[in-house]
Amino acid sequence: MDFMKIKMVRTGRFELPWVSPPPPQDGASTSFATSAMQRVAETGYKGFNRFMQVKSDFIPIERWAGLTPYPEAVRLMEAAVADVLAGGTERIFICEHPPVFTVGSSGDTKTDILDAGDIPVVETGRGGKITAHGPGQLVVYPILDLSRRGKDLRAYVRTLQESVLEVLADFGIDGRLTDDVGVWVGDDASSQKIAAVGVRVRRWVSYHGFALNVTNDLDVYKRIIPCGLADKGVTRMADFSNVSVGDVEAVLRRVLSQTFSLES
Repeated sequence: MDFMKIKMVRTGRFELPWVSPPPPQDGASTSFATSAMQRVAETGYKGFNRFMQVKSDFIPIERWAGLTPYPEAVRLMEAAVADVLAGGTERIFICEHPPVFTVGSSGDTKTDILDAGDIPVVETGRGGKITAHGPGQLVVYPILDLSRRGKDLRAYVRTLQESVLEVLADFGIDGRLTDDVGVWVGDDASSQKIAAVGVRVRRWVSYHGFALNVTNDLDVYKRIIPCGLADKGVTRMADFSNVSVGDVEAVLRRVLSQTFSLES
């Protein structure tokens, strides 16, 4: 194991925004910012996501009712991680939070927050910098044993990103991946983030995850420098398609089940 992996295991934190793609075939483009529609047509995303599948019963997906306060979400994740480490069941949580700013392990509250106002700021152990949560944003917290999935943190983050791309494509939204972590829409000149990714691991069990903007209020992002990227914008699915949180959640459940479970 190389030094970086040793460091990540010891700290329990993971923040790797770039995942090297497989070598291109002869004549293929070397750009990693590939169109999601093209990727659906060519691969259906099955090639990369299959790495994360294990033979097991379907992983339970639990939707927390209403708006879950962020500290309560952390408590529930911590308890679920402890359960998996003790031999319990993997699971995936889906929720919405009341308005809150969360600061990751590389965030800086002095430079990344412009005006928090009455929105709480919570420092958390996930990877990444600062982001916003609120009603209309679907937050996904997979509690998975990565020791059963190759112990490859880069592949895990890439799989989360690919899962979001597949959800977007189902609603006709052309998402893409870039050198910056997360999922984006638009070309290089007008790139906007539609999903933020930040995870943490403890003895190869994952928690935290990603946040997908569906119908949430984007004005709160004016109060911060999202993910520390002052020159990038933020967007949501509702700006591209007539969507509801319920409709997106239904597709998200299907994609997550297909990605991380493989029936015996």
